[in-house]
Amino acid sequence: MPDVVSVPEAAGREALARLLGYGQPAVAPGPVALSAGGRVLFYVATGGAEDLPELLEWLDWGGVRLDLTAVAEAELTDPPVRWLHPATVPMQRPGDGGAEGADGAAGSPGPAGSEGTAARRDAYPTPGLPEPPELIALLATIAAACHRLAVAAAR
Repeated sequence: MPDVVSVPEAAGREALARLLGYGQPAVAPGPVALSAGGRVLFYVATGGAEDLPELLEWLDWGGVRLDLTAVAEAELTDPPVRWLHPATVPMQRPGDGGAEGADGAAGSPGPAGSEGTAARRDAYPTPGLPEPPELIALLATIAAACHRLAVAAAR
């Protein structure tokens, strides 16, 4: 099962836009979802959660208060409800083995009104998706977005 990096929605959306804007396959994000609690979930390779503190320290973000956490997908208490990237990956309802979206239509990520429906995805990697993102570039971008959000909120 993959690990998940969780950040506030505003920071997550900013980081996602930056990562996509780079236009570089090496820093392209993997699957990214919005959670029921309004957080953005970046799916990363297994072991990413364990490496997070050391990587943040190495990136000079150690000791900086960031609203950024990482857990194994199995430990996720705030389930994903809508894909932000890639939009072509359908959400699955818990216990649903099919490829239906949250609205019941095959291949659909579910309408915006279905955000309250708890959903999850199969283990990463999923056939047809890119490899897990490069964790250092991903964390650097996410940490900077979280920091900008914190600074703006403090003003």
